[in-house]
Amino acid sequence: GYNSGIKVFIFLFITKEKPTYCIIFLNNLYLYREFECKKMRFDELDLEDAVLDGLYDMNFDETTPVQELTIPVILEGKDIIACAQTGTGKTAAFAIPIIEQLLADPTSQQKGAPRKIRALILTPTRELAIQIDESLADYTRYTTLRHTVIFGGVKQKSQTDELRAGTDILTATPGRLLDLMSQGFI
Repeated sequence: GYNSGIKVFIFLFITKEKPTYCIIFLNNLYLYREFECKKMRFDELDLEDAVLDGLYDMNFDETTPVQELTIPVILEGKDIIACAQTGTGKTAAFAIPIIEQLLADPTSQQKGAPRKIRALILTPTRELAIQIDESLADYTRYTTLRHTVIFGGVKQKSQTDELRAGTDILTATPGRLLDLMSQGFI
Protein backbone atom coordinates (compact mmCIF):
# COMPACT_ATOMS: atom_id res chain seq x y z
CA GLY A 1 0.00 0.00 0.00
CA TYR A 2 0.82 3.66 -0.18
CA ASN A 3 2.59 5.09 2.86
CA SER A 4 2.49 8.87 2.93
CA GLY A 5 4.49 9.14 6.13
CA ILE A 6 1.62 11.05 7.74
CA LYS A 7 0.82 9.53 11.09
CA VAL A 8 -1.86 11.97 12.20
CA PHE A 9 -4.79 13.36 10.25
CA ILE A 10 -6.80 16.10 11.90
CA PHE A 11 -10.12 16.90 10.26
CA LEU A 12 -11.80 20.09 11.41
CA PHE A 13 -15.40 20.81 10.56
CA ILE A 14 -15.95 24.45 11.30
CA THR A 15 -19.37 26.02 11.11
CA LYS A 16 -20.68 29.46 11.90
CA GLU A 17 -22.86 27.88 14.56
CA LYS A 18 -21.33 26.21 17.56
CA PRO A 19 -19.98 23.69 18.36
CA THR A 20 -17.09 22.97 16.07
CA TYR A 21 -16.21 19.33 15.49
CA CYS A 22 -12.81 17.74 15.34
CA ILE A 23 -12.06 14.19 14.30
CA ILE A 24 -8.50 12.97 14.76
CA PHE A 25 -7.19 9.80 13.10
CA LEU A 26 -4.08 8.52 14.85
CA ASN A 27 -2.74 5.07 13.94
CA ASN A 28 -6.24 3.75 13.21
CA LEU A 29 -7.59 5.28 16.43
CA TYR A 30 -10.47 7.68 15.87
CA LEU A 31 -10.96 10.48 18.38
CA TYR A 32 -13.96 12.81 18.25
CA ARG A 33 -14.27 16.05 20.13
CA GLU A 34 -16.52 19.10 20.22
CA PHE A 35 -15.09 22.44 21.27
CA GLU A 36 -15.68 26.14 21.19
CA CYS A 37 -13.14 28.63 19.97
CA LYS A 38 -12.03 31.57 22.02
CA LYS A 39 -11.16 34.89 20.48
CA MET A 40 -7.43 34.68 19.73
CA ARG A 41 -5.38 37.62 18.55
CA PHE A 42 -2.83 37.18 15.76
CA ASP A 43 -0.09 38.55 18.02
CA GLU A 44 -0.67 35.56 20.34
CA LEU A 45 0.57 33.25 17.56
CA ASP A 46 4.20 34.45 17.74
CA LEU A 47 4.21 35.49 14.08
CA GLU A 48 6.98 37.51 12.43
CA ASP A 49 6.50 41.26 12.83
CA ALA A 50 6.48 41.72 9.04
CA VAL A 51 3.57 39.28 8.75
CA LEU A 52 1.69 40.92 11.63
CA ASP A 53 2.14 44.32 9.98
CA GLY A 54 0.56 43.01 6.78
CA LEU A 55 -2.34 41.54 8.75
CA TYR A 56 -2.85 44.75 10.71
CA ASP A 57 -2.93 46.73 7.44
CA MET A 58 -5.88 44.54 6.49
CA ASN A 59 -7.52 45.20 9.89
CA PHE A 60 -7.00 41.58 10.90
CA ASP A 61 -6.53 41.61 14.67
CA GLU A 62 -8.37 38.46 15.78
CA THR A 63 -8.28 35.03 14.23
CA THR A 64 -11.35 33.28 12.93
CA PRO A 65 -12.11 29.80 14.31
CA VAL A 66 -10.47 28.03 11.36
CA GLN A 67 -7.34 30.16 11.79
CA GLU A 68 -7.24 29.69 15.56
CA LEU A 69 -7.46 25.92 15.22
CA THR A 70 -5.17 25.35 12.25
CA ILE A 71 -2.35 27.91 12.35
CA PRO A 72 -0.74 26.63 15.59
CA VAL A 73 -1.01 23.01 14.41
CA ILE A 74 0.58 23.76 11.03
CA LEU A 75 3.33 25.87 12.64
CA GLU A 76 4.22 22.79 14.71
CA GLY A 77 4.79 20.93 11.44
CA LYS A 78 1.70 18.75 11.68
CA ASP A 79 -0.61 17.87 8.81
CA ILE A 80 -4.19 19.04 8.92
CA ILE A 81 -7.30 19.00 6.79
CA ALA A 82 -9.94 21.61 7.58
CA CYS A 83 -13.41 22.20 6.16
CA ALA A 84 -15.06 25.56 6.68
CA GLN A 85 -17.65 27.69 4.97
CA THR A 86 -16.81 30.38 2.42
CA GLY A 87 -15.60 33.58 4.04
CA THR A 88 -14.26 31.99 7.23
CA GLY A 89 -10.58 32.73 6.63
CA LYS A 90 -9.26 29.47 5.16
CA THR A 91 -6.73 31.22 2.90
CA ALA A 92 -5.04 32.94 5.83
CA ALA A 93 -5.26 29.69 7.79
CA PHE A 94 -2.91 27.92 5.38
CA ALA A 95 -1.02 30.88 3.88
CA ILE A 96 0.23 32.43 7.12
CA PRO A 97 1.98 29.22 8.26
CA ILE A 98 3.53 28.81 4.79
CA ILE A 99 4.89 32.35 4.98
CA GLU A 100 6.16 31.83 8.53
CA GLN A 101 7.96 28.61 7.58
CA LEU A 102 9.58 30.22 4.54
CA LEU A 103 10.72 33.23 6.56
CA ALA A 104 12.26 30.89 9.14
CA ASP A 105 14.26 29.18 6.39
CA PRO A 106 17.50 31.11 5.84
CA THR A 107 17.56 30.31 2.12
CA SER A 108 14.80 32.89 1.68
CA GLN A 109 17.18 35.55 2.93
CA GLN A 110 20.21 34.80 0.75
CA LYS A 111 20.91 37.78 -1.45
CA GLY A 112 21.89 37.16 -5.03
CA ALA A 113 20.83 33.50 -5.01
CA PRO A 114 18.20 32.60 -7.59
CA ARG A 115 14.84 32.02 -5.98
CA LYS A 116 13.32 28.61 -6.40
CA ILE A 117 9.74 27.60 -5.78
CA ARG A 118 9.55 26.49 -2.16
CA ALA A 119 5.78 26.32 -1.72
CA LEU A 120 3.08 25.29 -4.17
CA ILE A 121 -0.58 26.14 -3.69
CA LEU A 122 -2.68 24.15 -6.13
CA THR A 123 -6.21 25.37 -6.75
CA PRO A 124 -8.91 24.27 -9.21
CA THR A 125 -9.91 27.61 -10.74
CA ARG A 126 -8.15 30.72 -11.98
CA GLU A 127 -10.50 32.93 -9.95
CA LEU A 128 -9.47 31.21 -6.74
CA ALA A 129 -5.79 31.26 -7.80
CA ILE A 130 -5.98 35.03 -8.33
CA GLN A 131 -7.81 35.53 -5.03
CA ILE A 132 -5.17 33.50 -3.13
CA ASP A 133 -2.33 35.41 -4.79
CA GLU A 134 -3.94 38.74 -3.88
CA SER A 135 -4.11 37.59 -0.27
CA LEU A 136 -0.47 36.50 -0.41
CA ALA A 137 0.42 39.99 -1.64
CA ASP A 138 -1.21 41.46 1.46
CA TYR A 139 0.30 38.95 3.90
CA THR A 140 3.84 39.24 2.47
CA ARG A 141 3.79 43.01 1.87
CA TYR A 142 6.52 43.68 4.45
CA THR A 143 8.63 40.58 3.76
CA THR A 144 11.21 39.71 1.15
CA LEU A 145 9.17 36.76 -0.12
CA ARG A 146 8.04 36.67 -3.75
CA HIS A 147 4.84 35.03 -4.95
CA THR A 148 3.55 34.23 -8.42
CA VAL A 149 0.26 32.99 -9.80
CA ILE A 150 -0.16 30.93 -12.97
CA PHE A 151 -3.40 29.86 -14.64
CA GLY A 152 -4.69 29.04 -18.08
CA GLY A 153 -6.91 31.01 -20.39
CA VAL A 154 -4.35 33.77 -20.88
CA LYS A 155 -1.02 34.04 -22.69
CA GLN A 156 1.75 32.52 -20.64
CA LYS A 157 4.59 35.01 -21.34
CA SER A 158 4.04 37.26 -18.34
CA GLN A 159 3.72 34.19 -16.12
CA THR A 160 6.89 32.57 -17.46
CA ASP A 161 8.75 35.89 -17.08
CA GLU A 162 7.79 35.92 -13.39
CA LEU A 163 8.89 32.33 -12.99
CA ARG A 164 12.26 33.12 -14.57
CA ALA A 165 12.69 36.03 -12.16
CA GLY A 166 12.22 33.58 -9.28
CA THR A 167 9.48 33.02 -6.75
CA ASP A 168 9.11 31.55 -3.30
CA ILE A 169 5.40 30.75 -3.42
CA LEU A 170 3.63 29.56 -6.55
CA THR A 171 -0.15 29.47 -6.77
CA ALA A 172 -1.28 27.47 -9.78
CA THR A 173 -4.14 25.76 -11.52
CA PRO A 174 -3.37 22.16 -12.51
CA GLY A 175 -3.55 22.59 -16.28
CA ARG A 176 -1.18 25.55 -16.51
CA LEU A 177 1.15 23.98 -13.96
CA LEU A 178 1.44 20.77 -16.00
CA ASP A 179 1.82 22.76 -19.22
CA LEU A 180 4.67 24.91 -17.89
CA MET A 181 6.32 21.88 -16.30
CA SER A 182 6.28 20.06 -19.65
CA GLN A 183 7.87 23.14 -21.26
CA GLY A 184 10.63 23.20 -18.65
CA PHE A 185 9.68 26.46 -16.94
CA ILE A 186 9.06 24.64 -13.66
